[in-house]
Amino acid sequence: MPSLILSRETAYQAGEDSLSTAKLLAFALSRADILVEIDQEVTIVSLHGSLRQILGEEVENFIGQPLRAILRPGSDADCAEIAIACKGGRRLSERLITLQSGRPATWAGTCIPEAPGRMYLSMALVERRKHPR
Repeated sequence: MPSLILSRETAYQAGEDSLSTAKLLAFALSRADILVEIDQEVTIVSLHGSLRQILGEEVENFIGQPLRAILRPGSDADCAEIAIACKGGRRLSERLITLQSGRPATWAGTCIPEAPGRMYLSMALVERRKHPR
């Protein structure tokens, strides 16, 4: 829905809101490969990032699916911990969880008072580098 701009001041504010959103997304993706919003049932509400490259599927295929749809089988305990943190409005400390593709990734998340019952997770792939001998 297009927004109504009534004055130069509100036009500037609308531009600032859009810029602020873009900046926050850029900050978040500077450390993360995927950003995931989930609800209390650990259902994926939104996804941002390089999903096609990382998981081989389009974002739309995961919206409305349980988080475990992008995790390796056997991640039920991790999903249960995430659900407890989400329902309690708590922060999820960084942990290693493997994706369905078998790639390890670090995950962390937080809740905000403005969106009760939602958690915002960031996921960063763990790089497999050859170490000098």
